[in-house]
Amino acid sequence: MRPGADKGNRLEAVVFDLGMVLVEIDFARSFAWWGGQAGVDPARLAERFVTDDDYDRHERGEIDGPTYFAQVGKRLGIELPLQTWEAGWQALLLEPVLGIEALVDAVDPRLKKAVFSNTNATHARVFGPRYGALLARFDRVFLSQEIGMRKPEARAFEHVAAELGTRPSRILFLDDNVANIAGAAAVGYRTVQVGSIDDSRRGLEAAGVLRH
Repeated sequence: MRPGADKGNRLEAVVFDLGMVLVEIDFARSFAWWGGQAGVDPARLAERFVTDDDYDRHERGEIDGPTYFAQVGKRLGIELPLQTWEAGWQALLLEPVLGIEALVDAVDPRLKKAVFSNTNATHARVFGPRYGALLARFDRVFLSQEIGMRKPEARAFEHVAAELGTRPSRILFLDDNVANIAGAAAVGYRTVQVGSIDDSRRGLEAAGVLRH
């Protein structure tokens, strides 16, 4: 755990990233789906795919799914129906991380619990059916395309803190992405970089927020 400013302040909220912290994801499944439909080697698609400005704009809700997938198709050199693009995009979303529900339930109930995810409308459409029971454990769910901001932007972290009604220094933030961790820490969040559920557990224990 890396504390932000005012590390002596008691925590008031814990904010979890979604992908690879609460839910497993695998981009290779998208490339396999699209490649299979287009008759193209998925490895070739993986090499061509980038998280570019259009990717970021899509996650902020500045461009819609059809517009984004049209740009992806140009970059990958394939043409597919919108339904196929969407099905392949949703295929990267897997099951909740094994044991994560129990870990979330073990967080001190006096703390606010939230999710902050860089995502998009195509993915968000399946969050309820797939992850409803998991997301119901949280007081707030912040999705980048809904708030018009994404990690690691400072304004995004400031917005989340304001919505939770607390100072950044009283929030513990768990994420797998080093840039997001740095962005949160720069605003004053306390942070835990996650590579596995064991990292999440150790970070929460170190912060003293787990019930025993």
